[in-house]
Amino acid sequence: MNPLVQGWSTAHQVSQALPTWGTQPSVPQPSIYGALPYFTPEPIDPFVTYTFVSFGATVLNSALLGADNRTRFLIITDDSASTLERTTVEDPDRGRVALITWGKQPSIAIDELGWTMRTSQWLYLSSNHACRTMIVSGEKFSWRPNGGFIELFSLEGSDALARISQGAAGVVLQVAPKAIQKRLLKVIVTSTVLLMSGRKID
Repeated sequence: MNPLVQGWSTAHQVSQALPTWGTQPSVPQPSIYGALPYFTPEPIDPFVTYTFVSFGATVLNSALLGADNRTRFLIITDDSASTLERTTVEDPDRGRVALITWGKQPSIAIDELGWTMRTSQWLYLSSNHACRTMIVSGEKFSWRPNGGFIELFSLEGSDALARISQGAAGVVLQVAPKAIQKRLLKVIVTSTVLLMSGRKID
């Protein structure tokens, strides 16, 4: 089953059609339960493991914790009626990493990369719905479903740089050390927030 088109069934929502990977508006339900099946990943040495601990129903209000339970990123959504709903990704010092502005055509600004564009342009869906591709500093990367995971690959390599799964405590993000060394952690976290938001991003 392709999560880009149909989503994955979960134990408590087997009979219900699930939200797709940003291709349709989600129904009002926790997106972390609608996007991936419950799955406890086996340790992948030497991947670095992070967990999204949500303050609400979705990853849009959450803290990303490292294995030592220290906060690495904060994800905060302002849904005040007076403005367009916005989600900010912040570092532990409350410095802004990225800003997602929701609406009919959601946009994203990633401070480190110095641009703003539509989410559908940055994380674009392939014509066959098999993957979502993003370009970072001139290099192409692809998020692809693989069993109980969504995995990130460079188009120039065959090894997974990151993988997303559903754990007991929340969404689990595992990142290869070489991806961290390439300064990809911020864009990996930001793209994970988009993919697991349960929102329409196209």
